Amino acid sequence: MFGLLNNLKATSFFSHSILIYSLVIVLGGCSYSPNEELLAGEYVFTQNYFYDSLWLDQNHKYIHVFYSGDSLELRNENRGIWEYDRFMSEIVFHDFIMSGESDHSPGRWIARVRLQAEEVRIFYAEEHGIFFRKIK
Repeated sequence: MFGLLNNLKATSFFSHSILIYSLVIVLGGCSYSPNEELLAGEYVFTQNYFYDSLWLDQNHKYIHVFYSGDSLELRNENRGIWEYDRFMSEIVFHDFIMSGESDHSPGRWIARVRLQAEEVRIFYAEEHGIFFRKIK
């Protein structure tokens, strides 16, 4: 009976060890929500055929500019305030007009934020890996 009990303890310990090890591996490759202090700065869009820039300041104001075409014509400019929800890992940009929709009224843009390999990313389309990357 003691042999069976010791065998169960060893199996339980082994199962728990595998579970903990698996969690460390999975969580080690994840991205995390950055602290708000890391968000202020200059960001560039990661798609080569668009020329978007985004600036966030410590006072929760932002500027977003969008240029397009060979002549880099200014197509859209947004200015407003931003709010950060670290729990949801989202930034809300108020008074924002999406690029290409300049005939619409300003609204809100809710963007997912990630810290990955010490790089702050503000996602435009997270499912496609399209984001603004912090450069300063």
